[in-house]
Amino acid sequence: MTGQTSTGKTFTMQGKETTPGIIPLAVEAVFDYIAQCTDREFLLRVSFLEIYNEQVVDLLSPKNTTGIQILNTARGKVVIRGLKEEVVVSPDQVFSLLACGEAYRHTAETTFNRESSRSHSLFRMIIESRSRSTNNMDPDARRPVRTSVLNLVDLAGSEGGSANQNTGQRRREGHFINKSLHTLSHVIFKLSELADQEEAARREGRP
Repeated sequence: MTGQTSTGKTFTMQGKETTPGIIPLAVEAVFDYIAQCTDREFLLRVSFLEIYNEQVVDLLSPKNTTGIQILNTARGKVVIRGLKEEVVVSPDQVFSLLACGEAYRHTAETTFNRESSRSHSLFRMIIESRSRSTNNMDPDARRPVRTSVLNLVDLAGSEGGSANQNTGQRRREGHFINKSLHTLSHVIFKLSELADQEEAARREGRP
């Protein structure tokens, strides 16, 4: 979720008890699906992080300030080593972890927002499943594991120069926020260019 500061991005992602946002609705949907999928067994893990002034902060283990590494694998995937993952078995457990993580997230009052997010946050749910064993003789027989990942991102709002003039710290935060949002927009633009080129090539290749 992205947009100008004070436009309701965090509320859209989180909502409140009477009007749940995207994250709680997605969590409920995952557990509803699992309840209906009786032919598979599931293992769910969640993590919650923020990127504050270009530093990764583990919101489920905020005291871990030095053990987190961002690595690129040989297959081109990004792995965050040292990030705490909690095994979860119910929506309420997930919501409790989210609430604990939100309490550690960096927020501050700015010109346009009394409680502005000063960081980008990423909530991740890793969903592993495999078919239930039907082999009574060997319940541990090899069963392929299917892995899915749900990433839900709440980006800090883009800011003009006047939005963060309260202190030097706010200006510094605003600089990093705008810098990262500019980089993201550049990446999206390049990806859209590549998609357009591939579509044009596909059309030209039609008989």
